[in-house]
Amino acid sequence: MIGKVIQEKRKELGMTQAQLADYLGVTAPAVNRWEKDLSYPDADLLAPLARLLKTDINTLFSFYDALSDNERELAVDHARNMFLRQPDDETFSYIDDVLKQNLSDALLFKEMASMLFGFHMFRKHEDPQIYLDRVSAYYERALELIPDEEEDISYSLMGIYAEMGLLDKAEEAWSRIRNAKINKEWAHAELMQGMKIYDRAIPEMKSSILRAIVQLSDHLELLRNTLLKAGDLEASELARVKSEQLRELFELWDGFNVVSNLSHAVESDDADDQISHIRELINLDASGSSVSSCSLFKDVSLGTGSDGERTSADIMADIMGIFQKKQSEAASE
Repeated sequence: MIGKVIQEKRKELGMTQAQLADYLGVTAPAVNRWEKDLSYPDADLLAPLARLLKTDINTLFSFYDALSDNERELAVDHARNMFLRQPDDETFSYIDDVLKQNLSDALLFKEMASMLFGFHMFRKHEDPQIYLDRVSAYYERALELIPDEEEDISYSLMGIYAEMGLLDKAEEAWSRIRNAKINKEWAHAELMQGMKIYDRAIPEMKSSILRAIVQLSDHLELLRNTLLKAGDLEASELARVKSEQLRELFELWDGFNVVSNLSHAVESDDADDQISHIRELINLDASGSSVSSCSLFKDVSLGTGSDGERTSADIMADIMGIFQKKQSEAASE
């Protein structure tokens, strides 16, 4: 049982119950109860306890078997029904008991956190910290147990920390977002918005939106070319029209078509097409322009995306910068 594990690890380190208690900020009788399996450490003490005993949480609580999917679903549903019919304190007590009995069941912690956060959003409790403290602790525990789901859990934690006003922890959670399935640039804009740091949220939102617009239009152009090569002229023309409408709607730079076609010519290794599009580029005017002349986006400065990869938006911005520089030099001669 857990008590035996705690006792053995403590004694291996030559530590008394009082010393262990002092390090963790609990009482010696509390540690004594743990070691006799009369009670269990609170969820927020699990990580510090494991570190203190120089072990990992999985080893420390490996005596627990994970619940079956059906058992887990019943436990979460029971907690959900308790929230609807009984005082919150009784429900919190039930959740704590279930989690203490299943300390290595990562999915149980994750699902309880998700359910509890849903009630927090639905109820708007006068003291939201009561919910948020528990939700963050449950997600943190799930993250320790299932690092493979770091992406999704970190994204959830980022928003929760932001609502709690914990900018450093929210930024740390954001830094763990790497996978393309979550737009990291937009996630950071959401974080700034959640923290009410609007002077950073607005330009980040604009940049992310404009980058997505350029990328979508570029994808439509690629679809058009692919459909054309496949012989589907009607669908190819429709894709061209949609791409053009998108560029007009967001007032993208006139040279977008040329840049897009050039990039596709490079991809297909078509030397004649490349030369043709380069000649078109030479004659383009980019003076006083931005990627979008729309009043909502004309002040946006695009840099390399947060994932470090260059997109068609970056390439377009670079080409415009080169033209603007050349035209400026020509005007000064």
